[in-house]
Amino acid sequence: MIANKTINIESQTFYEIKKTRLIIILYGLILLYRTSQILIDYCYFQGELLTEEYLFSILYIVFILITMLRQWWIGPLVVALLQSKFDSYFGCSTVGSVITIFIHFYFAAYYYALSKYKIKDEENNDKYFLLEINNYKYLLAILWGLINLYALEGHLKDPYWGNGSAFSVMLCNPFLSPFFETFRAWYLSNSSLYFTICKIASFAYIAMQALMIPFFIFRKTRFLFYISMFCYISGITFFIDTSFLAHFAWLLFILLLPTVTLKDSKIKIYPSALKLLRPFSRINYSYSVVILLFVLINTPIIDNYFKKVVWLFREWDTYKLADKKLKMIGLGKANLFNAYQIDGGHKWFAIYKHENNNWELVPIMDTTGRKLTYGIDFFHTCNHGSDFLWLANTFQYAIGQEKMDYTNSLTPYKLPGTVYERLLRFDFNKYSKLDEKNYKIKFYSNLRAKGTSNPFKASLDSTMYYYVNKNTIQKYTSP
Repeated sequence: MIANKTINIESQTFYEIKKTRLIIILYGLILLYRTSQILIDYCYFQGELLTEEYLFSILYIVFILITMLRQWWIGPLVVALLQSKFDSYFGCSTVGSVITIFIHFYFAAYYYALSKYKIKDEENNDKYFLLEINNYKYLLAILWGLINLYALEGHLKDPYWGNGSAFSVMLCNPFLSPFFETFRAWYLSNSSLYFTICKIASFAYIAMQALMIPFFIFRKTRFLFYISMFCYISGITFFIDTSFLAHFAWLLFILLLPTVTLKDSKIKIYPSALKLLRPFSRINYSYSVVILLFVLINTPIIDNYFKKVVWLFREWDTYKLADKKLKMIGLGKANLFNAYQIDGGHKWFAIYKHENNNWELVPIMDTTGRKLTYGIDFFHTCNHGSDFLWLANTFQYAIGQEKMDYTNSLTPYKLPGTVYERLLRFDFNKYSKLDEKNYKIKFYSNLRAKGTSNPFKASLDSTMYYYVNKNTIQKYTSP
């Protein structure tokens, strides 16, 4: 039963602060967990952290802790500015990183409003505090909608999204879907029904991205914004492997929801007046300038005219700098679930190490191309145990980047070479108790089966053997 929607400002402020505090703690814990995974595996992979890496990582972690433990706006602001650099350096950039940046900018604004109004010191402070943070929530939702809208441009140019087959291919891809075997069986048993449902889902997703901002701006259709956001996050949570993207997106979703409380066995919903307000026009103008710059740089056709204007005033370096800084704060085109990812997973490898006179599978990928995980995957991230192993290594192989060099890595001087050789070094450094170990790698693909009645039939293409010690990785002929 839903109680009367009469707003009690003092109660709403209390529950809003309580909810935000919980989200800040959860965000911090998940971010620390993800960061520890990346740094630990990177240390085993490289052998150690360089001095600048060590100092930068400590700075990043310290400000995450400050965000969690102190209500200082400088904490989340610094995390937001460091997030992109951290993920880029360790090869772990995702749309989840973008959400994290946006959320931490919101946390900074929230802490600033909290200190500015000093809740309950004066009669109207609760009211003004709620108005200000709802203003920031409005801007946060618009930023989320913008990222989805500009991701739509890539989808409209993509052949899979263009013909409606995007989801049908993704769900059968072992590198992307945890239930690929179920969807493959459905495809083989009733392909027409499978393709029809996936086509409807693909076009519905495109429509959702196009309408997200209009749904949100108009109050009467705002519930459609929440429904579409809920469906999107549910989909990537249960059907697509996206590491921590779903976790961060759920917390963003909860943050944007109206405040809800359970009191006296009744559910009470506090209406949330999310809108741009005049008293905060300066911050709104600042956001408007940033968003306008993003639109001018990234919108098709408009961007060409803007480049000509920039060139006319001989400010090309300024243009490139502005584009770079916008990406640092999360405002860039998201290239997610397009052909380069969807078509990945047709080639894979399985690594074995020689243990106790047997060849034991290393938990990276199995013979079907399914991602495996070292240890227990507590958060169901399906990232082998860290975003570093997934995004900086196996993901690169899945999209056709077999070798890491200066064209596709920010740190190519650190264990350059093929993805599988890099993973051999990682496994040896972390798990080998001996001075040397033998490995073998089996390479699979289903490329030969394309166009057949069973396009998922895998073939063993080749096998390689490696000898690994503390200093070298050497290939040798089969024993």
